[in-house]
Amino acid sequence: MKNKKSKIKISLLFFIPLLFPFLFLSFFFKQKITNSATTDNVAGWAWSENIGWISFNCTNENVCGSSNYGVNIADNGILSGYAWSEHIGWISFNQRDLSGCPQSPCQAWLSTTTGQLNGWAKALAASGGWDGWIHLRGSNYGVYLSTSTPVGGWRQLSGWAWGGDVIGWISFNCNNENVCNNSNYFVKTSFDLPPQVTNLSYSKDCCFVPPYYSFSWQFQDPDLGDTQSAYQLQVSTSSIFSTLQVDTGKVTSTANSVSITLAKNPSLPSPPNNPGSLGYNTTYYWRVKVWDTYGNKPSDWLVASTTFTTPLHIYPTPNFYWLPETITQDEFIQFCSIQDATCTQATQLSVCYDSNNNQISCRGKSFYWTMPSDAIYATGSSPTTPNPRVKFQNLGPKTISLSITDDVGTCTTTKSSKVFLPLPKWKEKNPQQ
Repeated sequence: MKNKKSKIKISLLFFIPLLFPFLFLSFFFKQKITNSATTDNVAGWAWSENIGWISFNCTNENVCGSSNYGVNIADNGILSGYAWSEHIGWISFNQRDLSGCPQSPCQAWLSTTTGQLNGWAKALAASGGWDGWIHLRGSNYGVYLSTSTPVGGWRQLSGWAWGGDVIGWISFNCNNENVCNNSNYFVKTSFDLPPQVTNLSYSKDCCFVPPYYSFSWQFQDPDLGDTQSAYQLQVSTSSIFSTLQVDTGKVTSTANSVSITLAKNPSLPSPPNNPGSLGYNTTYYWRVKVWDTYGNKPSDWLVASTTFTTPLHIYPTPNFYWLPETITQDEFIQFCSIQDATCTQATQLSVCYDSNNNQISCRGKSFYWTMPSDAIYATGSSPTTPNPRVKFQNLGPKTISLSITDDVGTCTTTKSSKVFLPLPKWKEKNPQQ
Protein backbone atom coordinates (compact mmCIF):
# COMPACT_ATOMS: atom_id res chain seq x y z
CA MET A 1 0.00 0.00 0.00
CA LYS A 2 2.84 2.41 0.77
CA ASN A 3 6.03 3.37 -1.03
CA LYS A 4 8.82 4.16 1.45
CA LYS A 5 10.34 7.59 1.08
CA SER A 6 13.97 7.56 0.00
CA LYS A 7 15.30 9.33 3.06
CA ILE A 8 14.39 10.78 6.40
CA LYS A 9 15.27 14.35 7.34
CA ILE A 10 18.72 15.12 8.70
CA SER A 11 17.13 15.83 12.08
CA LEU A 12 16.62 12.07 12.44
CA LEU A 13 20.39 11.50 12.13
CA PHE A 14 20.88 13.83 15.04
CA PHE A 15 18.27 12.29 17.33
CA ILE A 16 18.85 8.57 16.70
CA PRO A 17 22.19 8.33 18.58
CA LEU A 18 20.47 9.86 21.60
CA LEU A 19 17.81 7.19 21.42
CA PHE A 20 19.96 4.05 21.18
CA PRO A 21 19.28 2.97 24.80
CA PHE A 22 15.56 3.38 24.32
CA LEU A 23 15.61 1.64 20.96
CA PHE A 24 17.22 -1.41 22.49
CA LEU A 25 14.51 -1.62 25.15
CA SER A 26 11.72 -0.96 22.69
CA PHE A 27 12.85 -3.73 20.34
CA PHE A 28 13.14 -6.08 23.27
CA PHE A 29 9.64 -5.26 24.48
CA LYS A 30 8.23 -5.58 20.99
CA GLN A 31 8.09 -9.29 21.60
CA LYS A 32 6.11 -8.71 24.82
CA ILE A 33 3.13 -6.82 23.34
CA THR A 34 0.06 -9.07 23.40
CA ASN A 35 -2.68 -6.91 21.85
CA SER A 36 -4.72 -9.07 19.52
CA ALA A 37 -4.54 -7.46 16.09
CA THR A 38 -7.40 -9.65 14.88
CA THR A 39 -9.77 -7.60 17.03
CA ASP A 40 -8.07 -4.21 16.62
CA ASN A 41 -9.90 -1.98 14.17
CA VAL A 42 -7.13 0.46 13.25
CA ALA A 43 -4.41 -0.32 10.67
CA GLY A 44 -2.24 1.38 8.08
CA TRP A 45 0.72 3.78 8.25
CA ALA A 46 1.41 7.34 9.35
CA TRP A 47 4.50 9.35 8.34
CA SER A 48 6.79 11.62 10.30
CA GLU A 49 9.55 13.59 8.57
CA ASN A 50 11.69 13.08 11.68
CA ILE A 51 11.20 9.39 12.52
CA GLY A 52 9.75 7.90 9.34
CA TRP A 53 6.96 5.33 9.19
CA ILE A 54 4.62 4.51 12.06
CA SER A 55 2.70 1.23 11.80
CA PHE A 56 -0.69 0.97 13.52
CA ASN A 57 -1.13 -2.79 13.21
CA CYS A 58 1.10 -5.83 13.00
CA THR A 59 -0.80 -6.90 9.87
CA ASN A 60 0.98 -4.05 8.05
CA GLU A 61 4.28 -5.89 8.44
CA ASN A 62 3.00 -9.48 8.53
CA VAL A 63 4.60 -9.95 11.95
CA CYS A 64 1.51 -10.79 13.97
CA GLY A 65 2.81 -14.24 14.85
CA SER A 66 5.77 -12.83 16.73
CA SER A 67 4.55 -9.36 17.68
CA ASN A 68 0.79 -8.97 18.09
CA TYR A 69 0.21 -5.22 18.25
CA GLY A 70 -2.44 -2.81 17.07
CA VAL A 71 -4.60 0.18 17.93
CA ASN A 72 -8.30 -0.14 18.66
CA ILE A 73 -11.23 2.27 18.90
CA ALA A 74 -13.91 1.05 21.32
CA ASP A 75 -17.63 1.58 20.81
CA ASN A 76 -17.48 4.63 23.09
CA GLY A 77 -14.64 6.12 21.02
CA ILE A 78 -11.82 5.42 23.51
CA LEU A 79 -8.50 4.44 21.88
CA SER A 80 -6.19 1.76 23.21
CA GLY A 81 -3.24 -0.36 22.08
CA TYR A 82 0.11 0.32 20.46
CA ALA A 83 1.59 1.65 17.23
CA TRP A 84 5.20 0.88 16.25
CA SER A 85 8.03 2.99 14.91
CA GLU A 86 11.25 1.27 13.91
CA HIS A 87 13.17 4.32 15.14
CA ILE A 88 11.51 5.22 18.46
CA GLY A 89 9.72 1.99 19.35
CA TRP A 90 6.27 1.69 20.90
CA ILE A 91 3.71 4.47 20.81
CA SER A 92 0.97 3.83 23.36
CA PHE A 93 -2.67 4.89 23.22
CA ASN A 94 -3.48 3.13 26.51
CA GLN A 95 -4.92 5.28 29.24
CA ARG A 96 -2.57 3.85 31.87
CA ASP A 97 0.41 5.23 29.94
CA LEU A 98 -1.05 8.68 29.41
CA SER A 99 -1.35 10.06 32.93
CA GLY A 100 0.61 13.25 33.48
CA CYS A 101 0.15 14.52 29.94
CA PRO A 102 0.96 18.21 29.30
CA GLN A 103 -2.70 19.22 29.14
CA SER A 104 -5.79 17.35 30.29
CA PRO A 105 -7.76 15.40 29.34
CA CYS A 106 -5.01 12.86 28.79
CA GLN A 107 -7.13 10.08 27.34
CA ALA A 108 -7.04 9.40 23.59
CA TRP A 109 -10.52 9.27 22.14
CA LEU A 110 -12.55 9.69 18.99
CA SER A 111 -15.63 11.87 19.20
CA THR A 112 -18.52 9.75 17.93
CA THR A 113 -20.40 12.90 16.92
CA THR A 114 -17.70 14.98 15.17
CA GLY A 115 -15.28 12.24 14.08
CA GLN A 116 -12.33 14.15 15.61
CA LEU A 117 -9.49 12.47 17.50
CA ASN A 118 -8.63 14.13 20.80
CA GLY A 119 -6.15 13.75 23.62
CA TRP A 120 -2.68 12.21 23.57
CA ALA A 121 -0.47 9.27 22.66
CA LYS A 122 3.03 8.65 24.04
CA ALA A 123 6.28 7.17 22.77
CA LEU A 124 7.28 4.80 25.60
CA ALA A 125 11.03 5.04 24.90
CA ALA A 126 11.05 8.70 25.91
CA SER A 127 13.22 9.68 28.84
CA GLY A 128 15.08 12.66 30.23
CA GLY A 129 14.59 15.83 28.26
CA TRP A 130 12.46 14.06 25.66
CA ASP A 131 8.93 13.46 26.99
CA GLY A 132 7.50 11.43 24.07
CA TRP A 133 4.10 13.15 24.10
CA ILE A 134 2.08 13.24 20.88
CA HIS A 135 -0.86 15.64 20.77
CA LEU A 136 -3.74 14.45 18.57
CA ARG A 137 -5.45 17.85 18.41
CA GLY A 138 -4.32 21.43 18.89
CA SER A 139 -5.76 24.85 18.17
CA ASN A 140 -4.87 24.72 14.46
CA TYR A 141 -4.29 21.03 13.73
CA GLY A 142 -5.79 17.64 14.48
CA VAL A 143 -6.59 14.13 13.33
CA TYR A 144 -10.09 13.28 12.18
CA LEU A 145 -12.08 10.49 10.60
CA SER A 146 -12.24 11.23 6.89
CA THR A 147 -15.60 11.58 5.16
CA SER A 148 -14.30 9.57 2.21
CA THR A 149 -16.44 6.65 1.10
CA PRO A 150 -15.43 3.44 2.96
CA VAL A 151 -13.55 0.84 0.94
CA GLY A 152 -14.05 -2.74 2.06
CA GLY A 153 -15.46 -1.50 5.36
CA TRP A 154 -12.38 0.65 6.07
CA ARG A 155 -12.51 4.42 6.50
CA GLN A 156 -9.42 6.62 6.34
CA LEU A 157 -8.08 8.96 9.01
CA SER A 158 -6.66 12.32 7.92
CA GLY A 159 -4.94 15.35 9.41
CA TRP A 160 -1.89 15.91 11.58
CA ALA A 161 -0.64 15.20 15.10
CA TRP A 162 2.32 16.92 16.78
CA GLY A 163 5.02 15.07 18.63
CA GLY A 164 7.51 17.73 19.71
CA ASP A 165 11.07 18.22 18.46
CA VAL A 166 12.01 14.54 18.20
CA ILE A 167 8.91 13.21 16.44
CA GLY A 168 7.70 16.42 14.82
CA TRP A 169 4.58 16.50 12.66
CA ILE A 170 2.84 13.18 12.06
CA SER A 171 0.78 12.93 8.89
CA PHE A 172 -2.06 10.39 8.99
CA ASN A 173 -2.82 10.53 5.26
CA CYS A 174 -0.85 11.13 2.06
CA ASN A 175 -3.54 13.59 1.01
CA ASN A 176 -2.23 15.96 3.69
CA GLU A 177 0.89 16.50 1.57
CA ASN A 178 -0.58 15.71 -1.88
CA VAL A 179 1.94 12.88 -2.32
CA CYS A 180 -0.46 9.98 -2.83
CA ASN A 181 0.82 9.34 -6.37
CA ASN A 182 4.31 8.70 -5.01
CA SER A 183 3.62 7.44 -1.48
CA ASN A 184 0.13 6.10 -0.97
CA TYR A 185 -0.17 5.85 2.80
CA PHE A 186 -2.91 6.43 5.35
CA VAL A 187 -4.18 5.23 8.71
CA LYS A 188 -7.50 3.47 8.40
CA THR A 189 -10.17 2.10 10.70
CA SER A 190 -13.19 -0.15 10.45
CA PHE A 191 -14.71 1.72 13.40
CA ASP A 192 -18.15 2.84 12.39
CA LEU A 193 -19.56 6.07 13.77
CA PRO A 194 -23.10 5.52 14.99
CA PRO A 195 -25.88 7.18 13.00
CA GLN A 196 -28.33 9.70 14.39
CA VAL A 197 -32.09 10.00 14.11
CA THR A 198 -33.55 13.52 13.92
CA ASN A 199 -36.72 15.49 13.18
CA LEU A 200 -39.36 13.21 14.63
CA SER A 201 -42.86 14.04 13.43
CA TYR A 202 -46.21 12.35 13.08
CA SER A 203 -49.44 12.75 11.15
CA LYS A 204 -52.77 10.97 11.29
CA ASP A 205 -55.57 9.93 8.96
CA CYS A 206 -58.56 9.09 11.09
CA CYS A 207 -60.91 9.03 8.09
CA PHE A 208 -59.08 6.16 6.39
CA VAL A 209 -60.33 2.66 7.15
CA PRO A 210 -58.67 1.51 9.31
CA PRO A 211 -57.52 4.85 10.76
CA TYR A 212 -53.78 5.20 11.41
CA TYR A 213 -50.97 7.37 12.73
CA SER A 214 -47.89 7.79 10.55
CA PHE A 215 -44.55 8.35 12.33
CA SER A 216 -41.56 9.74 10.43
CA TRP A 217 -37.96 10.73 11.07
CA GLN A 218 -34.73 11.69 9.30
CA PHE A 219 -31.57 9.59 9.17
CA GLN A 220 -28.18 11.27 9.63
CA ASP A 221 -24.73 9.76 9.73
CA PRO A 222 -21.35 11.47 10.03
CA ASP A 223 -19.89 8.71 7.84
CA LEU A 224 -20.12 9.76 4.21
CA GLY A 225 -22.14 7.35 2.11
CA ASP A 226 -23.81 5.55 4.99
CA THR A 227 -27.56 5.11 4.63
CA GLN A 228 -30.25 3.66 6.85
CA SER A 229 -30.43 -0.12 6.85
CA ALA A 230 -33.00 -0.63 9.62
CA TYR A 231 -35.21 1.12 12.15
CA GLN A 232 -37.14 0.43 15.33
CA LEU A 233 -40.20 2.33 16.58
CA GLN A 234 -41.68 2.07 20.07
CA VAL A 235 -44.83 3.67 21.47
CA SER A 236 -45.76 3.60 25.13
CA THR A 237 -48.06 5.16 27.70
CA SER A 238 -44.98 5.41 29.95
CA SER A 239 -42.35 8.13 29.64
CA ILE A 240 -39.71 5.49 30.48
CA PHE A 241 -41.21 3.01 27.99
CA SER A 242 -41.72 0.40 30.68
CA THR A 243 -44.76 -1.00 28.85
CA LEU A 244 -44.80 -0.99 25.07
CA GLN A 245 -48.06 -0.53 23.19
CA VAL A 246 -46.17 -0.67 19.88
CA ASP A 247 -42.79 -2.22 19.18
CA THR A 248 -41.79 -2.87 15.58
CA GLY A 249 -38.57 -4.60 16.58
CA LYS A 250 -35.60 -4.10 14.28
CA VAL A 251 -37.07 -3.74 10.79
CA THR A 252 -34.66 -4.06 7.87
CA SER A 253 -35.74 -1.14 5.70
CA THR A 254 -34.58 2.17 4.26
CA ALA A 255 -38.06 3.66 4.87
CA ASN A 256 -38.13 6.66 7.19
CA SER A 257 -41.76 6.32 8.24
CA VAL A 258 -44.12 3.69 9.58
CA SER A 259 -47.90 3.64 10.01
CA ILE A 260 -49.67 2.17 13.05
CA THR A 261 -53.43 1.60 13.09
CA LEU A 262 -55.99 2.76 15.63
CA ALA A 263 -58.17 -0.04 16.96
CA LYS A 264 -61.29 -0.28 19.12
CA ASN A 265 -59.50 -2.91 21.18
CA PRO A 266 -55.80 -2.19 20.74
CA SER A 267 -53.39 -5.09 20.84
CA LEU A 268 -50.03 -5.17 22.54
CA PRO A 269 -47.19 -6.19 20.22
CA SER A 270 -46.49 -9.85 19.75
CA PRO A 271 -43.32 -10.04 17.63
CA PRO A 272 -42.27 -10.77 15.03
CA ASN A 273 -45.27 -9.95 12.84
CA ASN A 274 -47.50 -7.74 14.96
CA PRO A 275 -46.07 -4.39 16.08
CA GLY A 276 -49.24 -3.63 18.06
CA SER A 277 -51.92 -0.97 17.60
CA LEU A 278 -53.00 2.28 19.21
CA GLY A 279 -56.08 2.79 21.32
CA TYR A 280 -58.52 5.70 21.43
CA ASN A 281 -58.51 8.46 24.05
CA THR A 282 -54.94 7.66 25.13
CA THR A 283 -51.79 9.77 25.52
CA TYR A 284 -48.62 8.21 24.13
CA TYR A 285 -44.86 8.72 24.13
CA TRP A 286 -42.84 7.49 21.16
CA ARG A 287 -39.22 7.03 20.13
CA VAL A 288 -37.13 5.79 17.21
CA LYS A 289 -33.64 4.45 16.62
CA VAL A 290 -31.93 3.56 13.33
CA TRP A 291 -29.05 1.46 12.02
CA ASP A 292 -26.56 2.49 9.33
CA THR A 293 -25.28 0.75 6.20
CA TYR A 294 -23.28 -1.90 8.05
CA GLY A 295 -26.04 -2.56 10.58
CA ASN A 296 -23.56 -2.96 13.42
CA LYS A 297 -24.47 0.02 15.55
CA PRO A 298 -27.81 1.65 16.18
CA SER A 299 -28.26 5.28 17.00
CA ASP A 300 -29.34 6.29 20.46
CA TRP A 301 -33.07 6.33 21.02
CA LEU A 302 -34.57 9.69 20.12
CA VAL A 303 -37.72 10.37 22.13
CA ALA A 304 -40.26 12.73 20.61
CA SER A 305 -40.26 16.07 22.41
CA THR A 306 -44.04 16.04 22.82
CA THR A 307 -46.66 13.39 23.46
CA PHE A 308 -49.72 12.83 21.30
CA THR A 309 -53.26 11.96 22.33
CA THR A 310 -55.52 9.83 20.16
CA PRO A 311 -59.14 10.94 19.58
CA LEU A 312 -61.93 10.11 21.99
CA HIS A 313 -63.60 7.80 19.49
CA ILE A 314 -63.82 6.89 15.80
CA TYR A 315 -64.33 9.77 13.39
CA PRO A 316 -67.61 10.14 11.43
CA THR A 317 -68.05 7.97 8.35
CA PRO A 318 -70.01 10.01 5.78
CA ASN A 319 -72.10 8.20 3.19
CA PHE A 320 -75.12 9.06 1.05
CA TYR A 321 -77.37 8.01 -1.83
CA TRP A 322 -79.85 9.83 -4.07
CA LEU A 323 -83.26 9.21 -5.56
CA PRO A 324 -84.06 8.75 -8.30
CA GLU A 325 -80.83 7.02 -9.17
CA THR A 326 -80.80 8.59 -12.65
CA ILE A 327 -80.27 12.33 -12.37
CA THR A 328 -81.95 14.38 -15.06
CA GLN A 329 -81.53 18.00 -15.97
CA ASP A 330 -83.63 20.56 -14.04
CA GLU A 331 -85.39 17.93 -11.95
CA PHE A 332 -85.02 17.89 -8.15
CA ILE A 333 -83.10 14.97 -6.69
CA GLN A 334 -83.38 13.85 -3.08
CA PHE A 335 -79.97 13.33 -1.44
CA CYS A 336 -80.01 11.14 1.67
CA SER A 337 -77.32 11.03 4.36
CA ILE A 338 -79.35 10.06 7.45
CA GLN A 339 -82.60 8.18 7.84
CA ASP A 340 -85.81 10.22 8.18
CA ALA A 341 -89.33 10.39 6.74
CA THR A 342 -88.03 11.28 3.27
CA CYS A 343 -85.06 8.93 3.33
CA THR A 344 -86.21 5.55 4.57
CA GLN A 345 -83.50 3.34 3.07
CA ALA A 346 -81.36 1.77 5.80
CA THR A 347 -78.18 1.38 3.76
CA GLN A 348 -75.59 3.82 2.38
CA LEU A 349 -76.15 6.14 5.34
CA SER A 350 -73.61 8.07 7.38
CA VAL A 351 -72.40 6.56 10.66
CA CYS A 352 -71.13 8.35 13.76
CA TYR A 353 -69.78 7.02 17.08
CA ASP A 354 -70.13 7.64 20.79
CA SER A 355 -67.32 7.74 23.37
CA ASN A 356 -67.37 3.93 23.58
CA ASN A 357 -67.05 3.60 19.79
CA ASN A 358 -70.63 2.35 19.44
CA GLN A 359 -72.35 3.32 16.18
CA ILE A 360 -74.92 6.09 16.49
CA SER A 361 -76.90 8.27 14.10
CA CYS A 362 -75.21 11.38 12.78
CA ARG A 363 -78.34 13.43 13.43
CA GLY A 364 -77.33 16.65 15.19
CA LYS A 365 -73.79 16.66 13.74
CA SER A 366 -72.53 19.31 11.32
CA PHE A 367 -73.08 18.58 7.62
CA TYR A 368 -71.68 20.36 4.60
CA TRP A 369 -72.37 19.44 0.97
CA THR A 370 -70.09 20.53 -1.86
CA MET A 371 -72.06 20.62 -5.12
CA PRO A 372 -71.16 21.74 -8.66
CA SER A 373 -71.71 25.43 -9.40
CA ASP A 374 -74.92 24.76 -11.39
CA ALA A 375 -76.65 23.13 -8.42
CA ILE A 376 -79.80 24.79 -7.10
CA TYR A 377 -81.15 23.89 -3.65
CA ALA A 378 -84.89 23.50 -3.15
CA THR A 379 -86.66 25.68 -0.63
CA GLY A 380 -85.81 24.45 2.84
CA SER A 381 -82.57 22.83 1.69
CA SER A 382 -79.03 24.20 1.91
CA PRO A 383 -75.40 22.97 1.92
CA THR A 384 -75.76 22.26 5.67
CA THR A 385 -78.96 20.19 5.39
CA PRO A 386 -78.41 16.46 6.11
CA ASN A 387 -80.87 15.41 3.34
CA PRO A 388 -81.12 18.25 0.79
CA ARG A 389 -83.12 18.39 -2.45
CA VAL A 390 -81.07 19.66 -5.38
CA LYS A 391 -81.42 20.06 -9.14
CA PHE A 392 -78.71 20.59 -11.75
CA GLN A 393 -79.01 23.00 -14.64
CA ASN A 394 -76.28 21.55 -16.86
CA LEU A 395 -75.69 18.15 -18.39
CA GLY A 396 -72.62 16.00 -17.88
CA PRO A 397 -70.45 14.54 -15.08
CA LYS A 398 -70.97 15.78 -11.53
CA THR A 399 -68.80 15.42 -8.42
CA ILE A 400 -70.61 15.62 -5.08
CA SER A 401 -68.96 15.64 -1.64
CA LEU A 402 -70.32 15.42 1.89
CA SER A 403 -68.37 16.39 5.05
CA ILE A 404 -69.52 15.57 8.57
CA THR A 405 -68.00 17.10 11.70
CA ASP A 406 -68.54 15.81 15.21
CA ASP A 407 -66.79 16.40 18.54
CA VAL A 408 -63.52 14.73 17.41
CA GLY A 409 -63.07 15.63 13.76
CA THR A 410 -64.26 15.94 10.19
CA CYS A 411 -64.37 13.35 7.43
CA THR A 412 -65.42 13.69 3.80
CA THR A 413 -66.68 11.30 1.16
CA THR A 414 -67.03 12.01 -2.56
CA LYS A 415 -69.14 10.37 -5.24
CA SER A 416 -69.57 10.95 -8.96
CA SER A 417 -72.63 10.86 -11.18
CA LYS A 418 -73.93 12.23 -14.47
CA VAL A 419 -76.82 14.46 -15.41
CA PHE A 420 -78.89 13.32 -18.40
CA LEU A 421 -81.54 14.94 -20.58
CA PRO A 422 -85.08 14.22 -19.38
CA LEU A 423 -87.09 11.70 -21.39
CA PRO A 424 -89.30 13.34 -24.09
CA LYS A 425 -92.93 13.89 -23.16
CA TRP A 426 -95.37 11.74 -25.19
CA LYS A 427 -98.98 10.66 -25.25
CA GLU A 428 -100.68 7.65 -26.80
CA LYS A 429 -102.45 8.35 -30.13
CA ASN A 430 -104.59 6.13 -32.40
CA PRO A 431 -102.58 5.58 -35.57
CA GLN A 432 -105.83 5.68 -37.67
CA GLN A 433 -106.61 9.21 -36.64
